[in-house]
Amino acid sequence: LLGHSLALVDALRGAVLSYALLAGVLCGLYLRMSPAVESQALPRKAEGIELRPSGEDSTMRALCGAWLGLHRQSTRRVVARLSALFMVDAFAGGLVMQTVIVYWFFKAFNTPVYTLGAYLMATNVLSGLSALASGPLVRRVGAIPTMVGTHLPSNVLLALVPLMPSEGTAVAVLLLRFSISQMDVPARNAYVAAVVDSDERSAAGGITNLVRTVAISASPALVTPMLADPHRFAFKLPFLLAAALMTVYDLAVCWCYWFATDVLPDERGRLLGPSATPGACYGSVLFKANEGGEVMIAAGRQEEMTILS
Repeated sequence: LLGHSLALVDALRGAVLSYALLAGVLCGLYLRMSPAVESQALPRKAEGIELRPSGEDSTMRALCGAWLGLHRQSTRRVVARLSALFMVDAFAGGLVMQTVIVYWFFKAFNTPVYTLGAYLMATNVLSGLSALASGPLVRRVGAIPTMVGTHLPSNVLLALVPLMPSEGTAVAVLLLRFSISQMDVPARNAYVAAVVDSDERSAAGGITNLVRTVAISASPALVTPMLADPHRFAFKLPFLLAAALMTVYDLAVCWCYWFATDVLPDERGRLLGPSATPGACYGSVLFKANEGGEVMIAAGRQEEMTILS
């Protein structure tokens, strides 16, 4: 818009109005969705495989009720732990929101506004591509390894951005960071969906996303004073602090997943190991070893796939 001789305020007004219009369209699409999109509780049998119930039966669920859509006590514990972890990551992400990045480049290198728009477009494209690349990686190594394995290098690159000597090198590192920064998002959502009952997935996803929104809304109060003077070291702190907090989050996920197995359950059969009990059930996902030593996974819509143990 700036390239068409529009004043800055008019260009920004057009961007905000376009955002509001697209948000309205998205809201309309959501309102057209029917209750049929919700998953039903996993049946007792699927494709000849005997399934053990992963929670209370319907009578007990009716008696005990549900808390925000979560009817199993074990599910509530897992969602609470995940929510606490996700809040740390979201708060850290709020320290380096796009508005902060734009302002930082504008003050640090006097980058023109229209050039910053091009930079952000490139980062968004790379983020989208990285999210698409996450699926095959999750299928190969699992959700948690994908989350941590891509997030830690992203944190290192984020910390390097304010340390770069020129605008070109800073932008290059930033683009490289965004090329892998969103690979953890589909993996995170897949993990949340895998460790709860199928009819709890919407509730679990809603709760974990809500706490992330609350956490990220608190970040500007901390980051604003850091951006007051571009000549002080504090001007670099949003990137450094965000990278440090995200690293703490990744290490906490690693510890909970690999060393405190009673904190976060496993979501993939082939990660259970040879000593796992056949028929182990995690949320709506049941893993059962067949006679050939393979691990069968039955979940969701009565689909099966074979994973080598």
